[in-house]
Amino acid sequence: MCKAFPFIAAMVVLVVSTGTFNAFTVRRLLRDDSFNFVPIVVISEIIFLFTLLNFLQTAFTDPGVLQKENEEESDNDFHTPLFKNVIINNMTVRLKYCDTCQFYRPPRTSHCSMCNRCIENFDHHCPWVNNCVGRRNYRFFFCFLMWLSLHILLTLSLCVYRCATVRPLWSDIPSLVVAIICFLTVFPIIGLLSFHIA
Repeated sequence: MCKAFPFIAAMVVLVVSTGTFNAFTVRRLLRDDSFNFVPIVVISEIIFLFTLLNFLQTAFTDPGVLQKENEEESDNDFHTPLFKNVIINNMTVRLKYCDTCQFYRPPRTSHCSMCNRCIENFDHHCPWVNNCVGRRNYRFFFCFLMWLSLHILLTLSLCVYRCATVRPLWSDIPSLVVAIICFLTVFPIIGLLSFHIA
């Protein structure tokens, strides 16, 4: 299976569900005379753009990859100790040797087994963005989770409102389907955001 499949699937779900929401739910809400939905729809579209922008920045920004040492420059003779103590700011720090990258990793650096690279301030490898989350793209990842949570909550609210006001319910299947997708994704996304806030 392709490594990029979860990334492509996440992009398709995000864009198609939002496109369906815009094509059906938003269009019908804008025709509703009981309330002016224009400001809410504009805010919803702005939130979606920020969500998509941060999703792409997380996926395509270097997470903080440390370059592997060249084979010729390496002095690894199979006797390199696993740990080395160095003094940083008058504190002794224990550095671990990375056999794959062939150098002692700086503090808070870990080797990603999925990417086969050492990443500064490694948080995790996220298959949904097909990239590691580390020092250089963590802020984009956090903003993506924040904007995505807002996007899902607002989309879910508008779809539920639309489903509650339409009779019969099956006359607006697209809003119902988008509401179900939002309901299934809102708890894991907000849970992940809460984890990163704490």
